[in-house]
Order: sequence, then C-alpha cells, then structure tokens
Amino acid sequence: MVEEINSHSRQLGTEPWMGATAFPLRKSKAGALNMPCVNMNKKIRKIGGKEPSTISDEVFLPTLPMKKKDNAADLRESKMSLQDRLKFMEGKKAELASIFENGVWHLEASPEVVDASRIMKARFVLKWANDGKGNLKAKARLVLQGFSDPDLLSGKLETSSPTLNRSSRQVMLSIMSILGWSAAVADVSTAFLQGDPQQRELLAKLPKDACQILNVPAGSLMKLVKPIYGQADAPKAWYVVAKRRL
Repeated sequence: MVEEINSHSRQLGTEPWMGATAFPLRKSKAGALNMPCVNMNKKIRKIGGKEPSTISDEVFLPTLPMKKKDNAADLRESKMSLQDRLKFMEGKKAELASIFENGVWHLEASPEVVDASRIMKARFVLKWANDGKGNLKAKARLVLQGFSDPDLLSGKLETSSPTLNRSSRQVMLSIMSILGWSAAVADVSTAFLQGDPQQRELLAKLPKDACQILNVPAGSLMKLVKPIYGQADAPKAWYVVAKRRL
C-alpha cells in the first residue's frame, strides 16, 4: 500500500506537489480530488490458480478518461447516409484514376492461367481527410492485403526502408537551432505508387465495388506492374526512388 501524502505538505517553487495522486487512492481521497476511479475488487483475477490477497473495498485506482475511439479507418458504408456514400463513391473513382495514371497495373487478360499463390485481395479503406482548406473530404484508398504476399511469408522479401528515428530528429533540430536554419515539411502525393517497376509477379483481386466502377467482371485480377498501398515492399520501393531523386 502507498502511504497517503498531503498534497499541501511539500512545495516545489510556487506550484504544489501533487503527491496525493499516488497509487492507490482511497475512495475518500479520490472524491476529495474529484478524480474518476475504479473499484479494484472488480478487477481481481486469480494468479497462478490462487486467490489474490483481500483488498479493502475502499481501495481505488484513479483512471484516465476514456479516449474516444478514432474510427477514421473503420468507416462502413452500411452505416452512412446516402449523401456520404455518394461522396465516397467519388473518392473511389479518384483513387482508381490515380492508380491508372501512375501506371501501377493493367487488367490480367488470362486470369485462368496465373499462379493462384501470387494473387492477393484488395479492399477500399475509407476515411474523412482534411482537404487543406479546413474542410473534410471523403477519401478512399485501395489497399492490398500485403500480409498474404508469398515472398514475404517465405522470408525472401526485402522490406527495409530507412526512416528518421526520434534521436536523429532531436539531433537535427538541435543543430538547426544552433545554426539558425529553418525547416520545411512536404508531403509527396501518391508516393507509394511512384516506385520503380517491380521484377516479381503479383496480382490484385479487385473488390466488388471497384469492379463495378471499372465495369469489369466481378473478381477481376489486375497485374501489378508497380507497388501499391499495402504491399509489404512498397515503402522500400519508394525509398529507393526518393534517394535516387535527392
């Protein structure tokens, strides 16, 4: 048990030391601090097949307010209004147009002769995105289920794409501050669609709504000429291109 500490018993400068929030809090103390709390008796579980020691009903743990779940990537059209579904339909069309413009794929003319192990499913991921003008726009991204990539599963796929870690970022910011440099941040549109043509055979099985938009038979296959979102080595392919350009 943690000994109770009077929050006014110690001062650090002009601000009071909030030692009274130490774990656990008694119910009376939690009430005095106006903090939400959970009765630990409701959380007791057996440990090693034995009952844990008895805990007083007055012992409580403070809890943080529950964070609202970010469902930006969990949108379901079945729960949308007709107006929102129409907006996301336009988003899907724009996404497919972008994929074609970047020369990522082409329709597989002979789907009956392809290696089934090289086929991966794709689906649309929907979210509301900032349009840069303070408004929200319906954004749809066609994502490959890259976890089923046969080369990834066999351990033959190189996916390393070096990125700036936290320590390097802090060093960079410190040097910039000392030398008086200014920083700029930029975003590359459709970056993962701009990788070099890939040398391995992969095919994407289009979702039903994509087939309807493209007016192709249900379950059509697209041969991937270049990497696409969700592909395990797409970040690596973009890194190679970005490094060469820079």
